Amino acid sequence: YAEINILQGAYQEAEKYAIEAGQIALEHQFPRREIAALIICTQALFMQNRMDEAFQKAQDAFSRSQRLNAPRLKVDALKLLADIAASKQDYQQAYHYLDLLLKAQETVKQQERSILMTEAEAKNWIENREKEQQAQIASLSLQSQQRQRQVIFLLIATFLLLILSVLSITQFLGKRKVAHSLDHKNKALEAANRELRLAEEKLNRKNEELNEYIRSNMQLENFAYLASHDLKTPLRTIISFTQLLERKLGPHADDETKEFFAFIQDATRNLNMLIQDLLAYSKVNNTHLRLEYFSPEGLLNDLQLELSTFVKEHNGLIRLDGLPTQIKADKGKIRQVFQNLITNAIKFSRHQDQPLAIVSGEDRGTHWLFAVKDNGVGIAREYHEKIFLIFQRLHTKDKFEGSGMGLSICKKIVDQHGGEIWLESEVGRGSTFYFMLPKS
Repeated sequence: YAEINILQGAYQEAEKYAIEAGQIALEHQFPRREIAALIICTQALFMQNRMDEAFQKAQDAFSRSQRLNAPRLKVDALKLLADIAASKQDYQQAYHYLDLLLKAQETVKQQERSILMTEAEAKNWIENREKEQQAQIASLSLQSQQRQRQVIFLLIATFLLLILSVLSITQFLGKRKVAHSLDHKNKALEAANRELRLAEEKLNRKNEELNEYIRSNMQLENFAYLASHDLKTPLRTIISFTQLLERKLGPHADDETKEFFAFIQDATRNLNMLIQDLLAYSKVNNTHLRLEYFSPEGLLNDLQLELSTFVKEHNGLIRLDGLPTQIKADKGKIRQVFQNLITNAIKFSRHQDQPLAIVSGEDRGTHWLFAVKDNGVGIAREYHEKIFLIFQRLHTKDKFEGSGMGLSICKKIVDQHGGEIWLESEVGRGSTFYFMLPKS
C-alpha cells in the first residue's frame, strides 16, 4: 500500500503505511523488509520536502543495509542520499554519495552477472578474455621485441667498445706489465657494466612510464564509461519521461504541477551540466598537450562568434584590447580557458550595468600574460584562492547558473602548461583574472 500511495502522490498515507510495514517486519524479524519499508518512508518524506527527516532515515537505511550486506537496499538508500544532498545544493556531498552509489551498483551488477551467467555464457566470456589476453600478449610481445632490439643495439655498441678497448690493451701489452694490462681490462669491463646498468635503468624507466600511461588511460576509460552509461542514460530517461508526462497532462495540469515540472527540468539541466563539466575536468590531465603556434586574436574572434547568442541574451559586450600576434600552446585547451573566463565575466554582472568583458595580453619576454577584466559583482579577498577549487561557488544557483567547476578547469589547464592563474578584485568593482603561459 505504501508504494501504491507513493505512485499516486499520497505521500502522507504512504509514510503511515511504510511505518506500519516496518513495525510488522520488526516484530516478525524480517530485517530486509524493515529496511525496504524505511526506504519507502524516506521517499515519502523526500516528496513532502521534509529533507532533514528524510536525510536521517536515508542514513539509517544505508547503515543497516551495509551491516546486513544487502547491496540492492544499499543502492536505493544511496540514491535517496544523493537526491537529498542535491536538493539541498550540497554538491560535494551529492558527489560523494554518487561515487558510493556507482560502486554499490557495480557490486549489484557483478552479483547479477555471477547468478545469471550460464555455462555457455561463461565459456563465451572465457574465450573473449583469452582473445583479449592474446591481443595484450601480442602487444606486449611487440613492445618486448622493440625493447630487445634496443638492448641488442646497446650490447653491440658495448661489444664494439670492448673490442676497441681490447685492441688498445693489446698494443700496450708489449710496453706494460701483465698486471697493468689486467688493470686496464678490469676498468674496461667496469665501464661496460656501467653502460649496461644505465641501459637497464633506462628500460625500467620506460616500463614505468608505459605502466603509468596504461593506468591513466584505464582510469579515464572507466570514468567516461561510468559517466556516460551510469549517469547520462538514467538522466536522459528522466528527461524523456518528464516531457512525455508533461505533454500528456497538457492543459489539465494545474499551476502547482507545472511548477513541479519546472523544478524537475531545472534539476536535470543542472545535473547534465555537472556531468559535462566533470568529464571536461577529468580529461585535462589525461590528454597530452598538443602544442602549436596560433594567433590569440583569431582564436578569440572565433570564440566571439560562438558566444554571440549567449552575449546577446545577457546584453553583454566583449572587447579585445591588444594581444600577442602569436603564441605556442594547446589551442583547444587555451580556448576553454578564455571561454570559461569570458562567460563568467558576462554572467556575474551587476544588473544596473551592461556586462563587459575586456580581453588583453602581452609578450613579457619569458612568458605571455593574458587578462580578462569585467565590471561585475567582484569577489572578496578571502575567496581569491578558494574559487579555483572544484565545486566552489560564491553564489546560489537561484542567482547564477553553473556547476562551480569552470575556474577549477582553467587552473588545471594553466597548471598543465606550467603557468599560473590568479585574480585581482574588489566587491562591487569587478574582477580581473590573469593567467601566465611560459614560453619554454
